[in-house]
Amino acid sequence: MKFFHLADLHLGKNLHAQNLAEDQRFVLQQVLDAAELERPDAVLLAGDIYNTSQPSGDSMSTLDWFLSELIRKEIVVYAVSGNHDSAEHLSFGADMFKNAGYYLSKPFKGEVVVFSRQDRYGKVNFYLLPYVTKSQVKRAYPDEPEPKTMDEAMRLVVKHMNVKKSSRNILVAHQFVTGAVKGDSETISLGGLDGINPETLAKFNYVALGHIHRAQKVADNARYAGTLLQYSFNEEGNKSAVVVVDMDGDGNCKIKQIPIKPLHELHTWKGSFEEIMAKPETLDYLRITLTDKTEIVDAFYKLRAKFKNLLVFTYKGETMEAEGIGDNAVYDAKTPLEHFLDFYQQQNGHAPSEAQCQIVKKFLTEAEKL
Repeated sequence: MKFFHLADLHLGKNLHAQNLAEDQRFVLQQVLDAAELERPDAVLLAGDIYNTSQPSGDSMSTLDWFLSELIRKEIVVYAVSGNHDSAEHLSFGADMFKNAGYYLSKPFKGEVVVFSRQDRYGKVNFYLLPYVTKSQVKRAYPDEPEPKTMDEAMRLVVKHMNVKKSSRNILVAHQFVTGAVKGDSETISLGGLDGINPETLAKFNYVALGHIHRAQKVADNARYAGTLLQYSFNEEGNKSAVVVVDMDGDGNCKIKQIPIKPLHELHTWKGSFEEIMAKPETLDYLRITLTDKTEIVDAFYKLRAKFKNLLVFTYKGETMEAEGIGDNAVYDAKTPLEHFLDFYQQQNGHAPSEAQCQIVKKFLTEAEKL
């Protein structure tokens, strides 16, 4: 059984106000080209297919094109929702789409959907686990002890999957597994309580993970595919690739990676105005910091005239973006409650309830008195 492992497409995402639709189609076309050569049996999409729970029409069209091309090549797709996706919206039409070869996870209520395929060695089971939280697991299994950590929660989920080692088993999931190196684009709870021990997932022959943007192996049987694009300048230098997994009859997996080239590289430049202007023109995405001690009039606009894709500019402690003010200014302008709402939305894929907001407001009010 040969399959591609992809994750974190984040269709619809912008980079500092720069629309990345063209960049995303460019890398997805390379995946399709690789599929033409490798002829995988399946493609696994490990969550965060969209960048938001309410994707734009353009991003939905991009996914429709990508899936249609895979299915036209008679390659089936197994996909799960991530914390950026809406599990309910993404699972719409799941029973209908599977007839075309597009298999989707469903909102987590205690059962994990599993689909089986045959190869020349026998049956392979694909378990599709959407992004889950401790509270969801607690509600799903009211008769079980309440999980205190995400690892305890995942142990309950795996227990109820009833995985049989007589078959080869693949888990597609969007979670944080301990040992992974994260970047600034992923949200992980403080204190390490949300980390899942790799041993918890030992029953599976291969665990196709999403959530961490840097491609990496976290256990002999578990791997993050990483993103096909760099979605932050702090991800600059991350290498993108299609992870190709070839599983034999005993469930042993041979891994290779097919490099993906972005339409625009990310670069951070630091130096004087004269040094930066001496660099050759490029359409790559740039973050520039000037070090001049004397005033450079209209420095940003002069640089932007030469470097069309200058996205972030810092000079004398002030940050500008191509469109609007910089991330630091936006961050500082938000109230503690707004930061909580942003964090909760990104972590859980939906806004907190009014009751939860009231609890947080109470804590914040008490903290201000200290």
